[in-house]
Amino acid sequence: MSIEIEPTERSGVYVARCSGRIGRAQVGVLSTSISDLAARGKLRAMTIDAREIELDESESLAAEVWEDWLTALPATIRLAYLGPPEFAARRENMVRQMIRDAERDVELFDCPQKADGWLHARLTPDMPAA
Repeated sequence: MSIEIEPTERSGVYVARCSGRIGRAQVGVLSTSISDLAARGKLRAMTIDAREIELDESESLAAEVWEDWLTALPATIRLAYLGPPEFAARRENMVRQMIRDAERDVELFDCPQKADGWLHARLTPDMPAA
């Protein structure tokens, strides 16, 4: 899996572009990067663009990886997740429940514009979404 993290035009907002096969090690690297940016006060929100990852066949492994990742995610970070095309059919319901259980500010999207609008609204609650 390849992970590229870069800042966007908005202060404190980053995008992580992920591709290829996902595994625990790669999720750990992403979690560490998010935590490091948050600890340095540089990160308020992030879009994870995972539209080009390959979903693992194992539902139980996917659940374990999402649980580990949500537990490691700093509670103060807002996160928009763009999944691969098959994500909605195979994992979305399970992941939505895990997000609710973890009480994290994470939302799932299939469209980058909707993800950007949601993040904008979360970061500036008194302004309409872009």
